[in-house]
Amino acid sequence: MSVVLEPDYTALEESTTEVLSNEDRMAALESALEVINNRIDTFGVTEPHIRKQLDDSILIEIPGEADPERVNSFLMGRGSLSFHIVNDEGTGAIREYTSGGGKIADGRPENEDILAEGLIALGYYIKDDYGIDKFVDWIAVPEAAGLEGTHIREARTETDPDTLRPIVTFRLDPEGATIFQNLTSENIGKDLAVVLDKKVKAYARIPKAIPGGNVSVTGFDYAQANDLAVVLRTGSLPVQLGVRTLQSVGASLGADTINAGLNAILIGFAAVFVFMALWYKGAGLIADMALVINLFLLTALLSSFNFTLTMTSIAGLILTVGMSVDANVIIFERIKEELRLGKSRMAAVETGFKKAFWTVMDAQITTLIAALFLSQLGKGPVQGFAVTLAWGIGCSLFTALFVSRLIFDCGTEWLKRQKVSIAWGLK
Repeated sequence: MSVVLEPDYTALEESTTEVLSNEDRMAALESALEVINNRIDTFGVTEPHIRKQLDDSILIEIPGEADPERVNSFLMGRGSLSFHIVNDEGTGAIREYTSGGGKIADGRPENEDILAEGLIALGYYIKDDYGIDKFVDWIAVPEAAGLEGTHIREARTETDPDTLRPIVTFRLDPEGATIFQNLTSENIGKDLAVVLDKKVKAYARIPKAIPGGNVSVTGFDYAQANDLAVVLRTGSLPVQLGVRTLQSVGASLGADTINAGLNAILIGFAAVFVFMALWYKGAGLIADMALVINLFLLTALLSSFNFTLTMTSIAGLILTVGMSVDANVIIFERIKEELRLGKSRMAAVETGFKKAFWTVMDAQITTLIAALFLSQLGKGPVQGFAVTLAWGIGCSLFTALFVSRLIFDCGTEWLKRQKVSIAWGLK
């Protein structure tokens, strides 16, 4: 997806009642660039191309994204959340008015007498089975929000343990916590509406005052909840941006580069596959099976988070192949030592995995710590590599310590194998 944004300095001057100098404009534009980059590449695995053009417009190319509406909403900073007390009398009046064919325009009925001054009518929407907003009815709320989203801090996405639906939880700053406590204490028994982009996403009765400044809101699908959490974390844009052009483009990597990266993975995978089978015989085939499962798990995890295939993520995948096999090599060498001592298959496998456990964990955890530091301190490609590597280490530990052991045990318990095919000349 390719987007060109242009700043609206006129609107900024009107809001600040000041004439902006060239330095002020440049500062606002640079801040906008930073906010946009933080929103798009939260984990460093998208590698967007963001640059300022000569006419002060911003060119953004986002690989792997094909939804123009989501990009537009995400980049433009929509996702402004606010809380309003539902006006029951106005809600009843506006519903009666619309049921008789009355029209609503910009939150106000065509017949101004229907809704008191200072109130607006907003649509209440829920998600249908396909994740699309479905209009339910009209709700009247004060035009002035009881609490603005600017007071929100530390927003994140979680899953409700009861409904398994996504929720956005956040902490309010001290001023916001006080405002929210007063708002809820003064309106006990009334409904509180959660408004996002001029749509009521959820509303619920206020049973009591809510102190502390910790709030959870529902009514979003997973993509919308994640987007909202990111927008709230990164803050608002310092200058309003308008979309000049928005069009779909190809992948960020050229076909030759993608093919080269994938070929590197396949060649490395094939070389490791053959080596393990030749050197460790049957046990090597077990390691190969674990490696295949490892790659499937890792790609599934990356896909579930909409991570884009970039050169750094390809490098992380290649390194994961080596890390995964390294863990199996350590385990197999310990098993061979136990077999040389004359132990049975079951005893050798049991002792080998047990003695190799902490050696494997030490090596993997050391690399994981480095990956975690890179993911926090690095930016862009470095962060993307670190995130991919960290996920890969987790998958490698699972397949090496659990999957490989499970296959060995199946051979012992189900196939009644008494010997371990693990080395030439070792019976």
